[in-house]
Amino acid sequence: MGRGKRYNPEHKLNIKKVIAVIIAFLVIIMFVAVFIKLMQPKAETTEKKVAMAYYSAFTNNARQEKKVALAYYSALENDKWGIINSSGETVITPSYDEMIVVPDKEKAVFIVTYDVDYATGAYKTKAVNAKNEQLFSEYEQVETIQNYDKQNNIWYEKGCLRVKKDGKYGLIDLSGKVLLDCQYDSIEPIIGANNSLVTKKDGKEGLVSTIGAQIIDNSYASITTLTDKYEDGYIVKDENGKLGVIGTNKKELLKIEYDDIKNIYSNNTYIAKKDGDWKIISDGK
Repeated sequence: MGRGKRYNPEHKLNIKKVIAVIIAFLVIIMFVAVFIKLMQPKAETTEKKVAMAYYSAFTNNARQEKKVALAYYSALENDKWGIINSSGETVITPSYDEMIVVPDKEKAVFIVTYDVDYATGAYKTKAVNAKNEQLFSEYEQVETIQNYDKQNNIWYEKGCLRVKKDGKYGLIDLSGKVLLDCQYDSIEPIIGANNSLVTKKDGKEGLVSTIGAQIIDNSYASITTLTDKYEDGYIVKDENGKLGVIGTNKKELLKIEYDDIKNIYSNNTYIAKKDGDWKIISDGK
C-alpha cells in the first residue's frame, strides 16, 4: 500500500542539526554577554583606586620630607623672644626677655636664660623642648658653649651642652647623654678654635673635644692652639713656664722645654726659643 506523494524520507526533521544550531546560538549570546560585561567601566574604577593610593603615598612622603626639613629659629616680637619653625609657625610664644639660643636648628632643644640680675650679672639657664617643657632638670645649669673668630662671628660648639651639677661642670649631648662627667671647675672654649674645650681641675688645665674625648690630661698651667686650626696641635705650658706642643693624637710633637714657640705653617716644623736662641725644629730635630 502506498504512503502517498507527500511522504519523502529525505525531508524528515534533523534533530541533531537543530540542537547544534541552538547551542551555537546560546554560545553567541554568552559571548555577547561576556563582551558587554568586559566593556563596562570596571577598569576605570581600579585605576582610580590606584591613583588615589599613589596620591596618598605621595602626600605622606611630602609630609615626611617637610617634617625632616623643618628648622627652628629664635624670633623677637614686641621685645620678647620665642621660637618659630621654617614654616613660619610659632613653636614657643615670645615671652622671654633674653634671646632663646638654638644650638642645632634641626633639633627641638632650646636654651633659655631667665632670672637675670643686670646689677650683679647673675642669671639662670635651662633647656626646653618645643612644648616649652624643661629638659635635663637634674642639672643646676644647662647652656651652650659660645665661641667666635677673629671677625667676631659667633658660633656655638655643635653637638654638646655645658651642664653644672653640685658646683662642677660636665658635658652632655642634645639628647641628654653624658659626654663628660661633672667633675671640672670650668669648661671653656679656646677662642677661635672649634672642637677644643679647656677643662680646669685642681688648678690644672686639660683639653677635651666636643664629644668629651680627652686629648690632654689636666697637668698644665695653660693650653692654647698653635694656629686657628686645632689639627696643627696645642701649645702647653708646664708649672715652670716651659712650652711644648701636643697633637690631637695626644703625641708630644715638641718637647716641653722652650721659652717661646711659633708655627711656620709646615708639617711638624716650628720656630722655638730656648736659652735666648731661636731654632728651627722639624720632626723633633
